[in-house]
Amino acid sequence: ETLARQSGGNLVLTTHDTQPDSEAEWTALARGIRRVPLSSGDGFLLGLVLRQGDRQRTFEYLDADRSEQIEYDLALALTKLSQAHIPKIGLISPLLTPSNITAPREGLAIVQELMGAYDVAIIPFFADALPQDLDVVIVLGGALLKPGMLMEIDQHVMRGKGLIVCLDPYTRFNPASDAVVPAVTGRFDTIAGLLDRYGIRFEPVVTGDPTLAAPVIGADQRTTGYPFWLRIPRAQISAAHPASASLNELLFLEPGFLTLDPTGSAVSLATTTSQSGILPAADFKGSASDVMGTKLKPDGLVRTLAAFAGGPLVSAFAGSSGTAPGHLKNSDGLTAVFAVADVDWLFDAASVEGAGTPSARPLNDNHAFLTNMIDVASHDLSLLQIRSRRNLSRRFTRVDALLTAARARFQSEEQDATAKIAKVEDTIARVAKAVKDSGAQEVPANIRAEVDKLKLGLLPVRRQLREIRRQIREDVESLGRTLMIANLAAGPTLTLIFATLVFRSRRRPAP
Repeated sequence: ETLARQSGGNLVLTTHDTQPDSEAEWTALARGIRRVPLSSGDGFLLGLVLRQGDRQRTFEYLDADRSEQIEYDLALALTKLSQAHIPKIGLISPLLTPSNITAPREGLAIVQELMGAYDVAIIPFFADALPQDLDVVIVLGGALLKPGMLMEIDQHVMRGKGLIVCLDPYTRFNPASDAVVPAVTGRFDTIAGLLDRYGIRFEPVVTGDPTLAAPVIGADQRTTGYPFWLRIPRAQISAAHPASASLNELLFLEPGFLTLDPTGSAVSLATTTSQSGILPAADFKGSASDVMGTKLKPDGLVRTLAAFAGGPLVSAFAGSSGTAPGHLKNSDGLTAVFAVADVDWLFDAASVEGAGTPSARPLNDNHAFLTNMIDVASHDLSLLQIRSRRNLSRRFTRVDALLTAARARFQSEEQDATAKIAKVEDTIARVAKAVKDSGAQEVPANIRAEVDKLKLGLLPVRRQLREIRRQIREDVESLGRTLMIANLAAGPTLTLIFATLVFRSRRRPAP
């Protein structure tokens, strides 16, 4: 109703009372509105059909769980119905195949979300050329590309079209893609090398920051802050760029980082704090989160996690021989190149709850950030300001600060205890493997006694580690008890104050 009132007559809203077995009900069902059953056996319809000429968009059910996104959903649908040109997006990724256009790739609901808003083509990973007339190319986790494809992407950028590249030093949700490190090499055969020519260098190490640590459940089934899963708040997101200005929170999972050429046009869109640090990606394979969390040593550097480079840009192949006639050496128009030092951030587990259902709800602004980048790269800024107008999750900043301070205070002791436990467990595992490889039916008595001795030696170390982690949680639990008491006392206290005021007002003599 609000949109219709503000449209100046361009949008007409008609409502229908869909009584059971009425013509309105059958018409609604025929147009794709879904009947929602009730436990009583009855049902109801609450959907929407948008029509513009011969185009139609149906919301089969307006789910209350998605009420916070209804403004954006409606604005997006209305925009796409009235657009003369729908941006064409090309996806290049080892995570996808062309068949994913019709058979969704599990864990990447973002692809279907993009298909609902844009004209999407999934390009075979080892193709030699791009389809014609693409507005934006997205490279998701692709390290090695054919030289011909790299030149095609470069010329796509030089023509003023958009490029979005996501690279990852440690892809948690697709470890097989880590076989090739997406680093800048002496040979020009990686998408990382192309980015480097545009002033954005990808660093293939895992970045952590204890002040931005996201909560995870460790091996002991306790929730703790994991400094390599980074919750990036508004304070660390650029408010100066249209792709990021409206964002409230992003989540990156074991990202790398980006180094920007100070002489170029690249700018940071999302950063860590000065408490960040790095570890080799190889250290994370098969390692538990509670172990890795103790190894991080902040080095005082602020690191870039997402960046933008705009025109004018020089072709990465400007000085190369063998370029085709008509090869553009400089960018034309409003060129836009985005880079993100993570791939996992787009998977469902990191970005959306209830993926693939009508009640799908974003956990953060990850999907909004990607679609914002696409819109900027395709020169369509109409929806940027409403994608992430509301903060989706309220952070307990004081709790975060207490945990960070406590972890910093006990980090050295926790790291030593964890290292001792890991060393003993590794020794026990190697002994068990050696016995198995020898073909022995049972462990010899002397070795069994030594293993039992090692296990007994672990008890005081584990006790020490439990005590350290108890101390880390102590301040937070104390704050929780204070809040609980305050909550319990607030109701009776306010009631007593109100009753006292009423009593005094009634006892006051009349003027």
